[in-house]
Amino acid sequence: NPLVQVLLTYDDVDYASVITKHPSAPSRILYVRLITGAKSTPVDLLKKATKEVQKQTDTFKKQLKKVLK
Repeated sequence: NPLVQVLLTYDDVDYASVITKHPSAPSRILYVRLITGAKSTPVDLLKKATKEVQKQTDTFKKQLKKVLK
């Protein structure tokens, strides 16, 4: 999961994972655990990670369009 991958690069994040009760279940749970004394909140880090994933996706789309022309 790209979001989890980005979250795990942050120093304040101790653990991040997407949890499913069953592989065919439609719902997923994003679990984020921060280190003791973290300077950021989980919501702040999630917003930051979401922006980073969007940036990576946009970059990928641009590169793909360039190659496919």
